[in-house]
Amino acid sequence: MHYDYSSHKYVFSISNNFRSLLPDVSPILNKHYNVCAVVGNSGILTGSQCGQEIDKSDFVFRCNFAPTEAFQKDVGRKINLTTFNPSILEKYYNNLLTIQDRNNFFLSLKKLDGAIIWIPAFFFHTSATVTRTLVDFFVEHRGQLKVQLAWPGNIMQHVNRCVFFSDI
Repeated sequence: MHYDYSSHKYVFSISNNFRSLLPDVSPILNKHYNVCAVVGNSGILTGSQCGQEIDKSDFVFRCNFAPTEAFQKDVGRKINLTTFNPSILEKYYNNLLTIQDRNNFFLSLKKLDGAIIWIPAFFFHTSATVTRTLVDFFVEHRGQLKVQLAWPGNIMQHVNRCVFFSDI
């Protein structure tokens, strides 16, 4: 497949491992929510004590895999969907190069407990290595994590399933 915003000379092969992470049905298909919260990670909620109000929402969107534990009074703890920019893997988890990096990433994912991780990995070719690293990691830990994966972009044209979510 080609990347959405890179030259067409760059391609990404959809492997069987990647396909195996895709489910048959989206976990949010035909779901409707009355109250949703969208929580950024800029720090604007620091000192706001909005956490309880945010957690009352039916669905909570968060940005950039932001930690919540130390900020629960202000941002709450509920997470239904979080974005995951591929640069997070390098910046906070050293591209999963050591056992400690992998353990730290695993423990961070474990805290999400069923949340959807939205990974915009197919926009630019520069995300290819991170995408392969993530696919390998999630295949290796299949059944050990309750997170669900989402890859937006044009990927679904290139696989045989009709949705892009995965419950690993």
